[in-house]
Amino acid sequence: MTLDPLTFILEIINFLVLLWLLSHFLYKPLKLAINRRQQALQEAQLATQREQQQATNLAKQYQQKLDEWQLEQAQRQQQLQTEIASMRDKALADVQASARTEHQRQQSLRAMDATNLEHQQQQRAIDSALQLCQRFLQRLSGPELDQALLHMLLEDLQHMPPEARSELQRALEENHHRIDILSAQPLPETSQRKLENSLQSLFIRPPTCHFQVDAGLVGGFRLVIGARVLHANLHDELAFFQQSLNHHQQEPVHLGRTHD
Repeated sequence: MTLDPLTFILEIINFLVLLWLLSHFLYKPLKLAINRRQQALQEAQLATQREQQQATNLAKQYQQKLDEWQLEQAQRQQQLQTEIASMRDKALADVQASARTEHQRQQSLRAMDATNLEHQQQQRAIDSALQLCQRFLQRLSGPELDQALLHMLLEDLQHMPPEARSELQRALEENHHRIDILSAQPLPETSQRKLENSLQSLFIRPPTCHFQVDAGLVGGFRLVIGARVLHANLHDELAFFQQSLNHHQQEPVHLGRTHD
């Protein structure tokens, strides 16, 4: 078999043309697509890095805010302790000043009748104690105290003597089975239901409860059943305590007992 030079040359030319076609129409587009793919991957990687950096920055900002909040809470607590210490020192100074003033007053009033002097001292002590009690009770008032007073009221209602329950039953019938419930703060629905259930179990016929808010109670509740009133609030208890100390009226009726 002989090799034809012309055929060989044509084969070489065909091969070179094929190489040129592959290089121009396949290799370059393929290379361009690969480059674009690599560029997209790089951009995605950069975007991921940016997101990671943003997440890291957000975490640092959150931690910084958390540290600032904790520092602020510590400062507030320290400020509160300082205020309490200042109030205690001021109260002590006031007591000492009052004691000095009272001592001077006693020296200037030695000629007065001993009974009148003792009575005046007791009255001043009662007034000061009542004012101090009122300030502390006002500061202690809140939902927690209301819940505690409500719990005490519910217990007293459950353990009310038969005689007192009969009196309330007669008062309820005279008042057309209506009970007005006054609270120092708006009473949650759950607490309303507890109080209504306790009152309904107390009487033969379930009463109609009307809830009202009276901020003057300071804290707690007042139940008005016609001419009868049940007290479980700071305002009435303090007033009864003052009356008892001054011996102006009879001993007050406390939680679970009624008065006209």
